Amino acid sequence: MYSHGTQGDYIALQLKDNKLVLNIDLGSRVMTSFSVGSLLDDNIWHDAVISRNRRDIIFSVDRVIVRGRLKGEFDRLNLNHHLYLGGVPSHNLYEQEGLVVFQNFTGCFENLFLNHTNFIRDMRYAYEVQDSYRYNKINTIYACPSAPIYPVTFLTKYSHAKLKGYEAQKTMNVSLFFRTFEDRGVILYHEFASAGYVKVFLEFGKVKVDLKLSSTNRHILDNYDQQFNDGKWHALIFTMSLNQMILNIDERPMVTSKKIKISTGRYYFIAGGFDKSSGFVGCMKSITVDGNYLLPKDWKLNEEYFGQGEIVVDACQMIDRCNPNPCKHNGICHQNSLEYFCDCSQTGYAGAVCHTSKYPLSCQAYKNVQHVQQKVNIQIDVDGSGPLKPFPVICEYLSNFVNIFCKALQ
Repeated sequence: MYSHGTQGDYIALQLKDNKLVLNIDLGSRVMTSFSVGSLLDDNIWHDAVISRNRRDIIFSVDRVIVRGRLKGEFDRLNLNHHLYLGGVPSHNLYEQEGLVVFQNFTGCFENLFLNHTNFIRDMRYAYEVQDSYRYNKINTIYACPSAPIYPVTFLTKYSHAKLKGYEAQKTMNVSLFFRTFEDRGVILYHEFASAGYVKVFLEFGKVKVDLKLSSTNRHILDNYDQQFNDGKWHALIFTMSLNQMILNIDERPMVTSKKIKISTGRYYFIAGGFDKSSGFVGCMKSITVDGNYLLPKDWKLNEEYFGQGEIVVDACQMIDRCNPNPCKHNGICHQNSLEYFCDCSQTGYAGAVCHTSKYPLSCQAYKNVQHVQQKVNIQIDVDGSGPLKPFPVICEYLSNFVNIFCKALQ
C-alpha cells in the first residue's frame, strides 16, 4: 500500500524479507520505520492492522503488536494523491519516497478496510453500477485462486519423500526450494545404479555435496561460504552429467569438473530417509526430479512420503521464535526448529534471555563481594536489568571504608 502528499507526507506498507515494513512520514522529512511479522510467504493468510492516532502508531501482524511514536513535529497525515494497493505504476516507481521494495505484490487481499470502509466491496459495487471514476484496477480479479505451488513441511528428521526418476540415465537433474532454521540435514540423496551415491546436505548451515563414485573415489565439496539456514526461501538446482556436476543456489552456480560417469538409480530421497538421524527439518516446494513434478497432494503414504503425521502439505508450518526478539538488551537470537538461544556476549548481561546484569548496582555492591583497594575503575548498572545502560565509574574508598564516593567518568 502506498500514498503520498504534496507536502512530503507518505505512507508505504511493503513486504520485505518475509516481513511487513511500514514507512511513514507526516511531512517533517523524517521517516519512521516499523517492521513486524515473519515467514509471511508461507502460502497461508495473515492479518495486519495499522492504527494511527496523531503520532502514536499501533502496527500488528498476526496479533504480534508493535507500538511506536512517529518522528517529527507534525501530527497529521496529508495524502492528496492516489492510494495504491498491490503496487505502484512502474513509470514512477523509483521516484516515490519511502519505498524500499520495487516489485509489485502478487497475491490476495481480503477484508480490506480503510477507516472503517470496506474498500473491496465498495470498489466492486462501483464497477457494477458504472460509477468507478474513483477506482482503477489492473490485472485483478475478485477471487483468490489456489496457487499451483504446494509447499511441504517436514516436521521431524524422520519424515521424508521418495520420488521416482529416470533409471539407467547418464544425467540427473533435481530442483527445489528450501527453507529451514536447522544447521544440519540431508536435502537430497540418490544412489546410483552404478557404484556410489550423491548427497546434498546442510552442515553448519552451509550446503555441501558428498559424491562417492567408487570405494576409493569420494569427495566432499564445500563451495559456498554463505549459511542458508536463515529461514528464507532458497532455490537449489543440482545437475550431473558426463565429467561435470553443477550445484546452483539462488542463481549462483558452482561448477565441478571431474571424471564423472554415472548410471542413475530409480529413487531420489528428499529430506532424508536413508539415514534416520540426519533428516531435513523445514519446508520445501517445487520439488522436480528429472523434469517431472508430482504434486505433493498426490503423494501416497509409504510410497512417495514417509512419516505419518510428520509431513504437512500445502503449508509451510515453520515458527520464527526470534520474531519478536525474545532476547533483552539487544541480545542476538538464534534458533532451530525446537527452541531459541540468546547470544548475550556483547550486551553486558547474562542469563537465558540476557536479563541479568553482569555489573554491580553501585560501588557499595561491588565492595560487598570483592576485595577492594582505595580506588578502582569499574562499570555499574544502577537499575539492574532495567532500560538504563551500564556506565563506567571510579569508586574511591576512604581508609575507614565508611564513606564511598562514585565519580562518573567523562
